[in-house]
Amino acid sequence: MPIAEGSAKLEKVAGTQSIARAFAILRTLSRFGARGMPLRDIARANGLNPATTHRMLQELVRQGAIVQHDNSDYALGPLLGELSVATYSRDLIIAACHAAMHRLSEETEETVFLIMQSGSDGLCLDRVEGRGIVRVITLDVGERRPLTDSAGGIAMLAMLDDAEINAILALTRSSNARYSSDPETMWRSITDARRQGFALVRREEQGISALSMAVGAPGVRLAISLSSTSARLEDPRRSRIVPALETAVRSAEHGLIALPFAK
Repeated sequence: MPIAEGSAKLEKVAGTQSIARAFAILRTLSRFGARGMPLRDIARANGLNPATTHRMLQELVRQGAIVQHDNSDYALGPLLGELSVATYSRDLIIAACHAAMHRLSEETEETVFLIMQSGSDGLCLDRVEGRGIVRVITLDVGERRPLTDSAGGIAMLAMLDDAEINAILALTRSSNARYSSDPETMWRSITDARRQGFALVRREEQGISALSMAVGAPGVRLAISLSSTSARLEDPRRSRIVPALETAVRSAEHGLIALPFAK
């Protein structure tokens, strides 16, 4: 056998073996949820030496398939959730939520957005423009923003456990310094969202605000948001909008139950 041909076959075998090992690691981590596992336990469970395991884990972290917690344990990352969403059409999600968004926009005269978590970002899936004199458009359909930079993102973060939130905050700090918020400020916003049941973000310099609630749907993380001038989202008007937003969220959740990922 020519040397070049033999070398190519060895590389192919090595590549296939690496893929198999990576999937074995992911299956192992899937049994431990957000709390994760230390490197030594992952290596032992898969019959790998620690050095090989460390190299594979670091590459999986770079690809977003897993995350590394502050205590150095590893857990499944946001990419896997994004891939699961890709197994069905986003159009189905939009169709399940659009009527509720339209009713909310009609009732409040404000612009309404549907946001989906995509890794450490929020992806705008749909938008219904308000019919009021003042229209505040903060996101275009298809636009991504870090979860830390929007009311929808904060509403979704508030639904996660603390370990996953810390992993997302760390990823945002390392990959997008422009949107890297002070952790203490971000945690205060998340705590407020958990307490109130909604997220409120004010852009004082622009005079605009956004109000958002997470949509509870198995298999996908979503939020419905509403934006307006800051003055229009202050109390007592905000107190009237919050119940309307909650009604829209519950209606969207009802529509999402029938989709394939909810089975």
